[in-house]
Amino acid sequence: MAMIEFEESTIGKVTIGVKWINKPGAFNFYGARGSVLGNPYPITEAEDRDTVCDKYEVYIKERLDRQDQELIEVLNMLLVKLANGTNVNLQCYCGANKRCHLETIKRLLEEKLDESV
Repeated sequence: MAMIEFEESTIGKVTIGVKWINKPGAFNFYGARGSVLGNPYPITEAEDRDTVCDKYEVYIKERLDRQDQELIEVLNMLLVKLANGTNVNLQCYCGANKRCHLETIKRLLEEKLDESV
């Protein structure tokens, strides 16, 4: 993945929150359907939350493998904020204690941060 590198600093934390609640002091980023980070797979009678989150993981990996510039630009922007010490709150409509597709993005950002410091 052609993402930016940065030097160790005070690194922000990534959280996942509910869309309608902004986290004070954090960069609140909408990541639900309709955004570049949105999950194109809706929960249906045939596909439950785990299934659509698993499909999203494959979808994001495929987008990164083909160097999707829109996705990489957003991830880089979030990484810069984190590297500069700003907390990032990824927002979706999933309720508390429910699996969310943004866990894939959170893990990806944290892995990249770990590689870079």
